Amino acid sequence: AVASVLGGWVQTDPGAARTWVEQLPAGAMKQEAMQQIVAQLAQIDPNAAVQLANAQSGANRNQLLTQAVDNWANKDLDGALNYLAQMPEGVQKNQVLQSMIYAVTSQDPNRAIALVDQMTPGQAQDNALRQVANLWMNTDPQAALAWANLQTDDRLKGVILNGIVNGMAPNDPQGALA
Repeated sequence: AVASVLGGWVQTDPGAARTWVEQLPAGAMKQEAMQQIVAQLAQIDPNAAVQLANAQSGANRNQLLTQAVDNWANKDLDGALNYLAQMPEGVQKNQVLQSMIYAVTSQDPNRAIALVDQMTPGQAQDNALRQVANLWMNTDPQAALAWANLQTDDRLKGVILNGIVNGMAPNDPQGALA
């Protein structure tokens, strides 16, 4: 019920909706309401959604910022990528980038690869590479396989092939096993 009321309220008077949520006592209801406002606000004013998320604290801030930029990417990929380019390097930027991979890959897989290359090497980057490979395999299997075969680093090639196999498995289990 709160979600549907907030959705309409954010559309008509985002400032009042934000003020109401900020006055709620800390807890699950406030967190859920803040998530609703950020999601709705990202559709009409992405910069305001990001500012609201950044005004929060702790893990909630990270979650809200990731949500805001991810929603922004679905509406205006270039705007979200411009914001992302201004973020300082680190865990939070990697989290935001990883959450955007679906939106970017569905629009431009090569751009998604370029973004993943900007991530700090490690588990988060590997997960993002797998995700790009998996998604790309569903839309253009030949291009995904060509990308994997271009890799000269055996470890990276293995990460990408793992994503490709996971992308193949639901539709072509025998091919995935080959």
